[in-house]
Amino acid sequence: MKKSHTLMALAGICCGALLVTACHQNPLAGDDKEKSANFVMKASMFAEKKANRMVSGTGYKQCMTENIQGFDCPKLFVDMLIFAKDNQEYKGLTEADLKDKQAYQLMASAYNKALFNRI
Repeated sequence: MKKSHTLMALAGICCGALLVTACHQNPLAGDDKEKSANFVMKASMFAEKKANRMVSGTGYKQCMTENIQGFDCPKLFVDMLIFAKDNQEYKGLTEADLKDKQAYQLMASAYNKALFNRI
């Protein structure tokens, strides 16, 4: 009897974990790529400024690609999440969302365009 209660509890925990992860959708992978790209650029600029780096908005791109400029990517992501907390649409953003290569690829063109238009 005790064994079946333990199994039922484990099954409940597993189902709960699946529901939580299944309900979370990466806000950067939404339909409006330009909006996501502009948000990421602004969040990156915020993080770059906090790190006393030249503010260009390219830190996120560096961390998602070759990082030839030597960004401290874990710190950049944390600071980008701090920036996200003040944005209603992105306040639920996670570090895993920021590191999601597929979401990055979906908005890469819009992000590059936003960076170019900033100049």
